[in-house]
Amino acid sequence: MAELFKFLENPSVAAFIGAASAFFLVAANDYRRRLAKKRALKFIVQDQADMARDKLESIRNMIQKMQENIFCAAPIMPFDVAQVRLLQHDVIDLLDANQNQGLNAILYWMQAIDELLGKVLRKSEILEELSRRDAPNEERQLIGEWILSELRDADRNMQILLKMFNNYVSGKPHLILEEQHEIPIPKTRSS
Repeated sequence: MAELFKFLENPSVAAFIGAASAFFLVAANDYRRRLAKKRALKFIVQDQADMARDKLESIRNMIQKMQENIFCAAPIMPFDVAQVRLLQHDVIDLLDANQNQGLNAILYWMQAIDELLGKVLRKSEILEELSRRDAPNEERQLIGEWILSELRDADRNMQILLKMFNNYVSGKPHLILEEQHEIPIPKTRSS
């Protein structure tokens, strides 16, 4: 035992043990931080799911108002895709393949819905301008029908996204990847 203490009293050995201890402490703390980020990712995804429910309600209100011939171009707050993607990147090695791919699918749908709602807003602003200029009803009706059709698509897509969110948050991301989504067939003028 005395030889062990004598060995440990060597300044080189003490420096090595100190450096190794510091390394393991930093590595353990870094791992703990990354686990906390993984938990935060789940909360951020849940927050985006709550936002999706609010957006779905807004979309449905817009559809209802348009059907009542009441119209107002209003933006809908976009999802925070960048924040989710950043957290995903920070903890990607802590996620299993289903979690990672399920999250990629959610991010894709979030971004696609935001782009669709952006197009609706731009067309809505055009429709407002046409109304102010008292443009022909036929032109306004065509744009209004387009907006209504896109809002219905956004409603359907948001329902799919909410199902994805529920699967991810409930710990079943594999269901996101296994789901087969019905693709609606566009109506033609003759149908």
